[in-house]
Amino acid sequence: MMKVITWLVRWPNRVLQHNASLRSLSAFGATHIGRVRAVNEDCFWMDPDLGTFAVSDGLGGENAGDVASKLAIRQFQRSMADARSNDRWVWPIHWPKADFDQAPSLCSGILFCAIQDSHKALLKAVESNPAWSGMGATLIGAIVADGILHVSHVGDSRAYLWRDGDLRQLTRDHTLTQVLLDSGKLTPQQAQDHFGQNQLCFCLGSEKVAIEEVEEKIQPGDRVLLCSDGVHRMIQHDRLSEILGEPGVSPVRVVRNLIEVANDLGGKDNITAVVVFLP
Repeated sequence: MMKVITWLVRWPNRVLQHNASLRSLSAFGATHIGRVRAVNEDCFWMDPDLGTFAVSDGLGGENAGDVASKLAIRQFQRSMADARSNDRWVWPIHWPKADFDQAPSLCSGILFCAIQDSHKALLKAVESNPAWSGMGATLIGAIVADGILHVSHVGDSRAYLWRDGDLRQLTRDHTLTQVLLDSGKLTPQQAQDHFGQNQLCFCLGSEKVAIEEVEEKIQPGDRVLLCSDGVHRMIQHDRLSEILGEPGVSPVRVVRNLIEVANDLGGKDNITAVVVFLP
């Protein structure tokens, strides 16, 4: 019997950023150790009062990967709390001055700085505990507000959007394989089994961090998936689309199906998924 850590959230009749068009939202998240790993190095967090969701994957095989993902999520959670006041998103006065003429939006700027703060938290933790030297983590965070899905990430944890029968990957992996794919040195078919999938170019705790941002106007019936690579490497795109778009199911059922299918296909890594159904 699978042991799954879960957090179920239903958000009835709540207003996000005073936006009456988003009246209800349902979400479910779960993490599973998989069938191969001895430790679960994934971590996730959701908060219905903030409309935020996050997934982090500690680097497998590195020192304290499970510690890294927990530290990343804990700091992300603190940063999100700092950026809320009177039920609105705000720019904390202790954060660097922001030029919102250049930034995509306030929410994207908040996500960017929250991920930076998580990166700094990992570096600080290593300074105080040299035994953790080399630890790192991916981090993907999302905010739903004012009819917009805001996503920022570093690493290879992904965000997907399912809409009207079509599944679209919103984020771009920060891996060697993706670099070669973007440069035309690999075909999509060659990339599926390329060794560079395991080589991150950027992650929290590394010397360099590149944070990418995506904004997507949401539509009624949209479904969003945030997941670690234990999901998207085990389950092919078309099958992901089938699971996420199954009619008449709840986010609970979708997440449990994702975990079950990933494990049936080998469960080679930790498996974490957060699914959000938008009204």
